[in-house]
Amino acid sequence: MSESSILVSVSRCPDYQPTNLAKAVEKILSALEPLPLSSGARVLLKPNCLSAHYGPDRPINTRGEVVEAVGHYLRSRHQVNLIIADSGGMGSYGKTKRAYSLMGLDRTAENLKAELINLEELGLIELQSPSGKILPSFKVTSLLNQIDVIINLPKLKTHILTGITGAIKNYLGLLPGSLKRDVHVLASSGPTMAQALVDILSGIKSKVPLTLNFMDGIIAMEGAGPTHGLPRQTGWLLASIDPLALDVVAATMMGFKPSKVQTIVRAAEAGLGIADPSYIELNGADWPELPVPGFKHPYTRGREWAEKIIPTWLIGKAFDWLYEAKPKVRAEHCRLCGLCVQACPAQALNLTEQGLALNQEQCIECYCCLEHCPHEGLWVPRGLLDRIRGRG
Repeated sequence: MSESSILVSVSRCPDYQPTNLAKAVEKILSALEPLPLSSGARVLLKPNCLSAHYGPDRPINTRGEVVEAVGHYLRSRHQVNLIIADSGGMGSYGKTKRAYSLMGLDRTAENLKAELINLEELGLIELQSPSGKILPSFKVTSLLNQIDVIINLPKLKTHILTGITGAIKNYLGLLPGSLKRDVHVLASSGPTMAQALVDILSGIKSKVPLTLNFMDGIIAMEGAGPTHGLPRQTGWLLASIDPLALDVVAATMMGFKPSKVQTIVRAAEAGLGIADPSYIELNGADWPELPVPGFKHPYTRGREWAEKIIPTWLIGKAFDWLYEAKPKVRAEHCRLCGLCVQACPAQALNLTEQGLALNQEQCIECYCCLEHCPHEGLWVPRGLLDRIRGRG
């Protein structure tokens, strides 16, 4: 490997059985050694704990078995002190605690002798972002003052706003409570959200070393991710010290062109890692092996690309008619629980005597409501073009 290249280590793993996971994790991480970890270091294992409503049967959260396998490797090889922490997508103490329970992270923490921390219980600190185009400064969990390094543990998923959920986006979980919703208000489109995520990555990286990014891709999510997509057996685990390079490989697995994924493009522009595949060295596979045949993409991304060449004012209602990117209420499934109302950063949803009401004018198409509805009471309908093309 040349001095200017970066290594991404991958391995096939058929399932989440401990023996298979341990073997794959050992293979992947051994190739990345020596990791810059000192004995006794306080290491944060940061999974994706988006949903407090679905357990391992849905590929939404990082599997607890993966967290445990990576933790065992780091503790045995480097004698570090482990902390497991994240904040749930809804941003409240109860929801994060419930997500931990559903994912089995209570048991994982006990097995690893790790400290399990709910970020909603801690205070906040303010960080400056060197990239700073959308978020020149922002608040994050004060846990960053208490740790030495971050081990990022994202899930291989699509995302209806940003295209992919990967290593870069997973750092958003370090903004507890309503802070995530505030980001959606400031950055309501795919490109602006991508830039906000890059700003967050830049600020966190300037505070705490990002030592490792390890992605759970054994069972991925395709289609309308990050919550309402479909499970897809891909059988991959992958890791790199560079979150950007890892997302390039992950995007390739999912059939995206990395040069078209805005989080990757903007992170590269900010100098946060390597995005050029010619400078990414793969260990464990060759590039042609990576793409999963027929991997389904979010159909709502069409508008984002069209607005790059056609003025938004000209697209207007005609494009909405073709693609219908705004959520709609599915009354027969809605249980009036109010979780989507709490999650909506634009306050476009309200519970009325007639049921759940969506203000189309206020809707910013961030899809937070879809992410946090446990009953599929909201959906994004396929537009005319997608129905003609038969896209799911």
